Amino acid sequence: MQIYYFTGTGNSLSIAKKLNDKLDGELVSISKVLNDQKIVIDANEVGFVFPIYAWGIPRIVRDFIKKAQFRNVSYTFAVAGCAGIAGKSLPVLKKLLKKKGVMLNSGFIVSESSNAIDAMHKFMVKNKGDRDHRSIDIRLDKMAGIITDRKNIALEKDAPIANTVGNFINKMASIAFKRQDANYWVTDDCTHCGICKKACPRTNITIEENGPVWHHNCEYCMACISWCPNAALQSGDSTQGMKRYRKNGITVKDIL
Repeated sequence: MQIYYFTGTGNSLSIAKKLNDKLDGELVSISKVLNDQKIVIDANEVGFVFPIYAWGIPRIVRDFIKKAQFRNVSYTFAVAGCAGIAGKSLPVLKKLLKKKGVMLNSGFIVSESSNAIDAMHKFMVKNKGDRDHRSIDIRLDKMAGIITDRKNIALEKDAPIANTVGNFINKMASIAFKRQDANYWVTDDCTHCGICKKACPRTNITIEENGPVWHHNCEYCMACISWCPNAALQSGDSTQGMKRYRKNGITVKDIL
């Protein structure tokens, strides 16, 4: 079994680790293999763990699925971490996989903490509601049992109105997010350590004479801002003095 995950500030990695403790598979970072010349997935059982961005699937996960070659895969599952509205994320993933000749057999939406520290993120998750009943810790054993038994279950999704408009919102947001880094800047506290560059899942950052430079292929995952050891990276005027979000139990070494 292989479990492919995408994480920025550690939420999805934490979910993947907890699930893998039950399933005893191999964890693979999507961002670490995305730029490989070929991505060949040949495990019999394959899982995908990722956060929900703007009511849908992160652009990097879409790109990964489109690039991957699937061989001999007989069972797949997905777990999406959500701090806001899930929309139709898992049914959309099912369609992407179907185009690759793979069936999505089971899919789960689990609640997660928001990594919002800038104005845009706070806006997107301000109406998240109570999702404690969907937490990974409460649902872990049941989810692991379904996957171990290779059961086919209905994919979890949100209310009908969210499903209807979610796909459109996600597509528009994915385009806007690419240039979200135009709002990023760095203070004099930057030491040019390069952690932001290494943490970026899109290899979107170079370190130059005056510090990090972003090249407008941003995933808007907040990894660069959140893992800077000096909190030197900022987004507009809304992050100075704000505590950075990092998932408990996840370290910068796990991300790099």
